[in-house]
Amino acid sequence: MMAGASAQPSAGALVTGIPGAPYVEKENSPLRSPSPVKRGKQSSQQQPRDEQQPTGSLGILAAIGRGTFRQRPAEVVPDIDEEFDRLLNTLEVPESLRSKLLSMSKSVKESMVRGQTLIPTPRSRSGSMSAAMFSSSEAITPAISAGPSRSGSSSTIALPPRGASTKEVPEYFATHLKANDASRVDVARVRRLRVLLGSESPAWASEFIEHQGLAALCRRMQELIDMEWREEQHDDLLLHEILRCLSVLSKTDRGKVELAAQIPQPFAALVDLAFSEKKPGDLGTRKIIFDLVTNLFSMGIVPAESNRKGLVEVQTRRHLGRCTQKVCSTTPQERVRYRQGPVFPGPSGSSSNSAAGESADWTLSFVLALLSNPRTPESDAMLDFISASHTPRPFKTYLLEVSGVCRDYFWIFCHAQNRFWDLSSVNVDDVESPKVPGGATGSVEFEAMAYLTCHLRLLNVLGSILVERHAFAALSDGTSAAYDFYNELFFSGMERILSVLRKSSQVYYQPTHLELARFFHLAARARFGVPPGLAVWQNRPLQLHA
Repeated sequence: MMAGASAQPSAGALVTGIPGAPYVEKENSPLRSPSPVKRGKQSSQQQPRDEQQPTGSLGILAAIGRGTFRQRPAEVVPDIDEEFDRLLNTLEVPESLRSKLLSMSKSVKESMVRGQTLIPTPRSRSGSMSAAMFSSSEAITPAISAGPSRSGSSSTIALPPRGASTKEVPEYFATHLKANDASRVDVARVRRLRVLLGSESPAWASEFIEHQGLAALCRRMQELIDMEWREEQHDDLLLHEILRCLSVLSKTDRGKVELAAQIPQPFAALVDLAFSEKKPGDLGTRKIIFDLVTNLFSMGIVPAESNRKGLVEVQTRRHLGRCTQKVCSTTPQERVRYRQGPVFPGPSGSSSNSAAGESADWTLSFVLALLSNPRTPESDAMLDFISASHTPRPFKTYLLEVSGVCRDYFWIFCHAQNRFWDLSSVNVDDVESPKVPGGATGSVEFEAMAYLTCHLRLLNVLGSILVERHAFAALSDGTSAAYDFYNELFFSGMERILSVLRKSSQVYYQPTHLELARFFHLAARARFGVPPGLAVWQNRPLQLHA
């Protein structure tokens, strides 16, 4: 018996299936290779054939001693549902996606759990190399450079230590952002940071925040906003990547807490930038700004003393409309009195439900103040009797931003016979499901329509909360805050925007028409009468029968 036989079992061993039967070598077994070329060293480790093999129980004991007969250990079957739920909690999956993932089959859940926990592959019985050598990412993952610095200094190439590259850790990116001002920050490194924030686990993002990375991102972004002239090839690209990083961080639990603690910044500064002449020319960058404003409603902001001071600061720099004033002045007792059922999931009257309602009301007041017209020296200098004769248009500045895009991309709106969709007859899941790209997709027209759709989505989020929590009539004028919201929108120029968006393609821009249908549905719930110029396109034309 050779010494290597205990480490490598014979490839020709065969269990006959009879209890107590020994291992028998077959001369013509297909598992054996008569040629020593492919088997390598294994051919030299085969047992001599003329050696007498013990039989019966002694043969089994001898096989166990040689290592050619191994009893498979009993595997502990984990609870797949419990492990899968723990995996979703680790990845911080939102509730909207969690319900869909929980409805998957158990085999898919098991594969996802095994892929996350990296269960080691059983050792192969053949003479090939062990699979454990390929399962380690340390040996095969190359170091990814973050790009050259703006200073132009030479860099040396060094092999990374065993494990993750030093340039892939959160501390590296946080240190780079803290040590350089906005004009010297490398765009490639921030782009790589954005990729890692989106692909790594939430724990990686939390570690980045612990190293003051989020605060450094906000400081660099404020420096870009304060610039008199931004360089298109660096500053605008850097602003875009920083906004994308903030968008990813705003969806993590730790990021929500940190961003909520800094309110009203950076949201007030970003909206002021979008309303100013220094706004980014790229529609994708402006879309991220208003997507961040929409994400405020999912942060669950708990109003603190600093947040209330920030809200007052924003309100003093805006011309507030009647709707915003009613929302800010309504007491919690009035909201509970007139509300018809719980707005947020949870037991009725529970502390979590009331806390969520208070968070939604505070966020609603903050966003309405952000979208209101900024105060200017000209507007403040207007005499009282002149301002009293003017029709209040509190959202005119905001809607001018939207209508400007409709004007710049006028050739999109060429379907004059389109009618507004009825929300009750629309298959929402089919419209919102991902589509296979084909035809005219990915163009500047799609970018413009995606930007306009994000504004409609923001208005619908505001309208849904107003309809559910502020649909009661005030004692002062007999109208509700929800009604005043739509009334002030149409006074500010919303009718023209809706009439233009109606003419966009209902084949390529289905999300836009879905948001239009939701807009009219919420306006009807607020008891607001749509102008006749739009109402005529809501009804189907009369069919004349012979």
